[in-house]
Amino acid sequence: MSWETFKQNILRVANSPEGISDIDVVAEAYAKEYDAAIKRGFDRQHSIPLISGNVEIMKTLFKAALQKGVNSTQPYDLVGEMGQGVKAYWSGATMATAPLPITPAALATVNLSVTQNIVTDPGMWKQPQSVGNIPPNFELSSERRAEIQEDLEKAQTKYNKAIAENKPIAASVSADEIQKFESLLIENEEYRIDVPSNSVEIKKDNKTELLIPPVTQPIAEPSSNGTPPTTTLEEIDDLVISESTDVVVGAVKFNSGKPFVTGFKAGGGIGGGGSYFGSPYKPFPGFTGNLSMGQKAVEIALYDANQGVAENPPKSDSGHDRIAQMHKNGGAQEGDAWCACAVTTWWLEAGYNFQGHPNKAYCPTWVEWAKTKNIYVDMKNTANSGYVPKAGDAIIYDWPKINGAANHIGIVWKVEGTQIYGIDGNYSEKVATHATNINSVLGFVII
Repeated sequence: MSWETFKQNILRVANSPEGISDIDVVAEAYAKEYDAAIKRGFDRQHSIPLISGNVEIMKTLFKAALQKGVNSTQPYDLVGEMGQGVKAYWSGATMATAPLPITPAALATVNLSVTQNIVTDPGMWKQPQSVGNIPPNFELSSERRAEIQEDLEKAQTKYNKAIAENKPIAASVSADEIQKFESLLIENEEYRIDVPSNSVEIKKDNKTELLIPPVTQPIAEPSSNGTPPTTTLEEIDDLVISESTDVVVGAVKFNSGKPFVTGFKAGGGIGGGGSYFGSPYKPFPGFTGNLSMGQKAVEIALYDANQGVAENPPKSDSGHDRIAQMHKNGGAQEGDAWCACAVTTWWLEAGYNFQGHPNKAYCPTWVEWAKTKNIYVDMKNTANSGYVPKAGDAIIYDWPKINGAANHIGIVWKVEGTQIYGIDGNYSEKVATHATNINSVLGFVII
């Protein structure tokens, strides 16, 4: 069964809460998508597909479960209650009559025909368990260590060449790369673990729109007086679908087991997106709604990740029109490291106006510049330990126990609980999304 398709179709509904008029819409969406997912698959033991299930009864019981949650004044197990709808779906469901069921006796299927194949026992409903709170393992594998060692040798060669050719910007970028790879090898842990972006591309009015999972964590302001920052609650609409353990319907919360996700409202005008050139990179189709500058930067970055922006050949720091454009925006040359150039590009195309930035291709310069603009949040300062970044903020990476240097840069994709997710250019030779090791974050630059 294609559960990823089920997930993305549900996300489409959740990411447009203005289209959810009542509980019926939610119940019907889940029942319809569950039915479609099951029919895309088959019985794993006998490879027999489903012909029909009790969708209407399932929808009725889903609606009852949702309504019960709305009326409940106590924590409520929504997923457990919705299990009744799942069982009802399978009660009397009809399976296909071919292929024939597997039988233990040799040749027992010869001349055998099946006229009815009805489910008589739907079995038991076992509530799924969320694994979202398991912390990622940032330990370096032996394969990754070998890859980093190779990257280090390449960066050293590029640095020596830049010095010999009197190219200070290229030398500084290569020095940044050397420090990054040396730090990784010494510390023996990653600053990130790759995760899929789960972005959804849809067609609307003959235009592709990219829907991104939103930032689900309230935003805290950086400390200016030594006091740890605090967070504020987001506004609650008439119907809010939440990724946390609570679903909020009106003003009532009930335990959901995470069947829904929070979505930001789509709408508003179409933004810019920059001018792109060359093939095979397709032009950015425009923003999906009235977004903040940071959210715009995230949409552009996710678009780059989903377009497969990567070096060709690997470890060349070049070979793609989009990377060439990033180099140009950052003031670097072909073959230079491009992590800072990627962030520069995403911010520029989101509408950011850089002023007084001396070297947008060099990570340490980003920190120095941000401090002069008073937009830097020092995460090594314990007063800022509770700070929660917002979408699009730049992440400056350092590796623990080294020297507090700016080794690498990316941007914040989203925040879920205490886990920060980022988007980087020039890591594993591509634009990629990941879970961030907070111990490796030197600071944030506020967009």
